[in-house]
Amino acid sequence: MKPHFALPLAMAVLLAAAPAFAQEKFTPPATPRVTYNFNAGWKFFKEDAAPVENAQDPAFDDSSWQSISTPHSFNETDSFRTIISHGGGDRGAWKGTVWYRKHFTLPASANGQKVFIEFEGMRQAADIFLNGKQVGLSENGVTPYGIDLTPSLKSGDNVLALHLDNRTTYKEKATGTTYEWNANDFNPDHGGINRPVWLHVTGKIHQTLPLNDGLQTTGIYVHAGDFDIPGKKTTVTIESQVANETADRATVGLTAYIVDADNVVRAKISADPVDMVAGEKTVMQTAVPLADAHFWSPDDPYLYHVYTVLTVDGKPVDVADTTTGFRKTEFKGGAGTGGIYINDKFVYLKGFAQRSSNEWAGLGGGYPEWMHDWTIKLMRDDHANYVRWMHVSPQPADVRACDKYGIVQLCPAGDKERDVQGRQWDQ
Repeated sequence: MKPHFALPLAMAVLLAAAPAFAQEKFTPPATPRVTYNFNAGWKFFKEDAAPVENAQDPAFDDSSWQSISTPHSFNETDSFRTIISHGGGDRGAWKGTVWYRKHFTLPASANGQKVFIEFEGMRQAADIFLNGKQVGLSENGVTPYGIDLTPSLKSGDNVLALHLDNRTTYKEKATGTTYEWNANDFNPDHGGINRPVWLHVTGKIHQTLPLNDGLQTTGIYVHAGDFDIPGKKTTVTIESQVANETADRATVGLTAYIVDADNVVRAKISADPVDMVAGEKTVMQTAVPLADAHFWSPDDPYLYHVYTVLTVDGKPVDVADTTTGFRKTEFKGGAGTGGIYINDKFVYLKGFAQRSSNEWAGLGGGYPEWMHDWTIKLMRDDHANYVRWMHVSPQPADVRACDKYGIVQLCPAGDKERDVQGRQWDQ
């Protein structure tokens, strides 16, 4: 569900035609925004014998716990000890509750800034604590989850702790309802923080992160329309949710740069500045024509960078980089009468139906991004241009790799090959 914020659509002001920027190389201006890889230096304990008390307490002694990095699956080996039948799901995989802890100290440059943590996913659910205080609850086991850590941070040593449960009997705490897709047979429960973790630092006036689960923010959305495929033209629309988390009113401007693979600016556009009161979130929108467009297709998966720059009083306060491609898609009827068209060209889709856990034997679902990239490349090298992800939405790492290698994706919502009723439908 999108947050209920007012969405004023700022008038777009075209600064210059695209050819004027044909040779301009782009150098992003300096801003407070920085993203840290938060995968190293975790401690892990499996509660297979007895529960651990007070492990969320910063003073708790975790020195004897196992040292691990994320992504991490804690039943990566036992999941594959017995051959899996089609209807039987995983056999022998350990299920239960575990603890993760991480000590960290922020750099001085983060003082006075906003600090967010992003879990690209975990299985199945976790209570999340910072310095002994519960700051989050991630439950659905699939989508990325975000928390604003700023109010609970302190100078010096901080302790992040997660109490995680991968049992298929897990129930949503607010309603007591199980999740339909939390099942071995369709979505093997490789428990753990099984996807990357990121720490984002931004200024107090910033573009939000696309983390509806937890933060309830929508981030930046870039999409193309008004396609002229023979003329190599399209119109690119940029929508950026902006937050003013200062104590004062601010007049915020947005400028977008469309930058090609050679780091050349191909289009530039600014939106009229928006006057934002303290604590306000709003979506700034603008659109720019893109000439001599290089369209994305399975045979030519061309990607652009769209840099969106926020300014206050002419000074850059936030810069975000969105990687995306532009393509026209159409579905013209069924088998034998139409088909899928990309950029006005019929495309015969062929490929794989792959479980979204995309696990590897001995690694489970927790493995580094380069292996996700390699896995998708194996599909492409096998002449696939299509993957139907099974039962739940795919992992962000796999989405990025499919964009890179030219693979069209079908992305489902949660299901177990049937529709459900009541709260499970809402989930």
